[in-house]
Amino acid sequence: MPHDNEALIFWTILATQFAGLSSLIVARLGERSWGADAFRRTFFVCLLAVGLATVSAIHLQSASWLLGAATLGLMAVGGTLDCGAHRSAAAEF
Repeated sequence: MPHDNEALIFWTILATQFAGLSSLIVARLGERSWGADAFRRTFFVCLLAVGLATVSAIHLQSASWLLGAATLGLMAVGGTLDCGAHRSAAAEF
């Protein structure tokens, strides 16, 4: 029975990772589209889901918590990374 529980945790983490990374890509690519607000909200819901799945895996002492933690870090960096045109303060004057 513990093997089945471990497999369920692994597939749950994997599904939340896929959803989280997909929502990150859609939110970043759709920043200037009509659905930017919906994409952003979906990203934050997926970020919360990945965080909760990771905490649950840690609580259940599953080895797959590392996958969730890596995705959580990737989503945090990807969500805050600004790849747009950089304008210096001296150029504004």
